[in-house]
Amino acid sequence: MATMMTSLQSSFTSLSISSNSSFLGQRLLSPISLSAASPVTPVFEILVLIKDIATRILFISLLGFAMHLSFQKNGLAFLMLSRPAVGGGSLITLLFFWNSLQVKPTGNPCLVFAKLKRWERKKCKPNSLPILHKMHVKFGDTVKVISGRDTGKIGEVTKIFTHNSTIVIKDVNLKTKHMKSREEGEPGQILKIEAPIHSSNVMLYSKEKEVVSRVGHKVLEDGQKVRYLIKTGELIDTVEKWKQLKEAKDKETSQVAAASAS
Repeated sequence: MATMMTSLQSSFTSLSISSNSSFLGQRLLSPISLSAASPVTPVFEILVLIKDIATRILFISLLGFAMHLSFQKNGLAFLMLSRPAVGGGSLITLLFFWNSLQVKPTGNPCLVFAKLKRWERKKCKPNSLPILHKMHVKFGDTVKVISGRDTGKIGEVTKIFTHNSTIVIKDVNLKTKHMKSREEGEPGQILKIEAPIHSSNVMLYSKEKEVVSRVGHKVLEDGQKVRYLIKTGELIDTVEKWKQLKEAKDKETSQVAAASAS
């Protein structure tokens, strides 16, 4: 029996991982003295020694696992050992404080970047007015709608809004408008008005060849700059056409003034 106790004590001493002067040596690995004059029985001493050895083996396993996690996750691990005031054995508490928990990526990760849409800002001139882009259509042009709900419709440009590059075409893109009665007893009205359409949704139309075409610019022999249809060569800006448009506009203005006066 004494030989078995001596061998167990020597095996326990070989499991020490630090000296008695270190933190672990003072708290955990202090040698246990077994004397023949002890009042407890030898069997009880053997059981206590076996329990302490098992506790130390468990401690070493947990310490190795903690170090493994610390190196793998690039973190910092703290180990605290304490003995309870009542009862036997040791209480092992592992407190892990991860400083920079970063999992090392395997292979080439797929990075997806979402670009945030900024508020639309228009380029302005030094006087803070927006820079207006030149439009390929003008008042009085015959155009054909090539995109949108009214695709294929042909009409004449009656209004131009240069600040947002939209145009109004006669009898195209009609919207319903409800008007309230102006006087008591007078019924309201439901009108059809022409809503603006963006100029990029139309192309100039040739009534003679019945085709759409892009617009070109050239200078005539007399030095006049005109627009023409690239596909047909037909001139768009002519003196006769401008005279007709001016007369029609003056006539419409006079009619509106007469209606408002009455």
